Amino acid sequence: MSSLAARIATIQEQNVKKSSNLSRNWREGYWTVRGFEISSEEPDDPMDSIITDAEEGFAKMKELMDKKKKKGGDEDGGEKTINPKITAVVLMEDQSSVAVGRSDGTVFAVKIGSESYAAFVKKQAIAMNAAGSVSTRMDFVREDDLFQSAADDGADAQPEETKFELSTYASLWPGGIIAMASLSETTFAVITDTPSIHVISTSPKVPPITIPTPNLTPIGVKRISPECFVVAFDDGTIQTIKQRGSTDIWFPRDTLYFPTKSRATTMTATDSHVYVGNAEGMVFIARVEEPDFKLENIESATFTAFPESSVTALQAVMGGSLSSKVKEAMAENGGDVDAMDNEDSTTTVLLAGSDNGEVKQYEIIPSQGGDVTHWPRLKTQKLKKRAHTFKGNSGKVTSIVADHAKIITACEDGTVRFYNPRNGRECIYTMDGLDGITQMSLGEEVLVTNGMQEGFICLHDFGIIDDSIDFGTLEVSDD
Repeated sequence: MSSLAARIATIQEQNVKKSSNLSRNWREGYWTVRGFEISSEEPDDPMDSIITDAEEGFAKMKELMDKKKKKGGDEDGGEKTINPKITAVVLMEDQSSVAVGRSDGTVFAVKIGSESYAAFVKKQAIAMNAAGSVSTRMDFVREDDLFQSAADDGADAQPEETKFELSTYASLWPGGIIAMASLSETTFAVITDTPSIHVISTSPKVPPITIPTPNLTPIGVKRISPECFVVAFDDGTIQTIKQRGSTDIWFPRDTLYFPTKSRATTMTATDSHVYVGNAEGMVFIARVEEPDFKLENIESATFTAFPESSVTALQAVMGGSLSSKVKEAMAENGGDVDAMDNEDSTTTVLLAGSDNGEVKQYEIIPSQGGDVTHWPRLKTQKLKKRAHTFKGNSGKVTSIVADHAKIITACEDGTVRFYNPRNGRECIYTMDGLDGITQMSLGEEVLVTNGMQEGFICLHDFGIIDDSIDFGTLEVSDD
């Protein structure tokens, strides 16, 4: 075997081992935790003198962090400092950055590092405009960048550990960030409760783009394609937003109204359909017609997911259990799969969460003429051994993420639960010790959440090797 062929074989073997290891980690619950904090507080003591000793610099950082933890009032009735809350997190398309939105209307894009922890804090800076006038502004910087340490003068470095880096900071004040969606490797869509819609670039040189929108409160935003995304509003209106060619111009392409009698509460979308849930437990479905991204209401597809509770979270996964892509896998697990009229038809798994902790799984099946139907439907259920209802959550389901191998739910009680979508109703394992997770974003190797503390974004890293398994900081428990 030639040296080139040997190298290729080695790489292939490593990739297979990595993939197998990753699948096991997701399946059995092995992960480590890292993350970063975005604080609204200015450092109490911004250091009047330069620190040249690394040990002294790190001691100073620890002192500042300890002061932060002690802030927030005491039994004597001291004034409590409340940081803005993290209200939206999303992995960018290339999964190398995380976009973060907060309740004060600020938006950040942070490049993911391999270090365990980083903190970004406010710093006062001087700005000069073209006319020559000087003003002050607030920037966000890494907390350790406030200090000049011996590491700057050639101290031992650890090149294998990359830093979390802040690439974009923008303030969309007034209004809090409701949700975000990654559009590409460098852009993401943002909706606020102002109400307003924006497209943000991870490049700090590109200003935010504001898009005209109805005077309605948006409830969700999802990517349909790199040049189009859809926004849903609380009155049942949905709107596609399209990019004009390769320019920075985005404009409303089409608008559709669902005749919902109660407030729309949540939404999700694929490249072909939009799903909206409301406070009466109903789900509405619209078709997206390419290439114009026009919307069409499929009235016959409307169904009630929860007769006695609200739909609080939706997630759609293309290539459902009845599609040709996974028929073989379903058959191996005992699924009674009937032949479809079109073997190449792709169904969609739709997961719906409620305010009573219940999560239901539906199959959205395309039919002739552009209509869709959903399954299970009363006595017409076909896959009797497949789980349709996932229980164990306590209280409102706040977020759902999923792929073909796993379903992950977050609840207002602070727990994150992992379910196997193929062979069981019960929770496989649970993440505990969190505090009211409202947002999750799923990547190939990482699950991003808020819910650790105000201002903290947590990366649950499942792409770890055997020797790193004991480094996890969150307790794994069977449910």
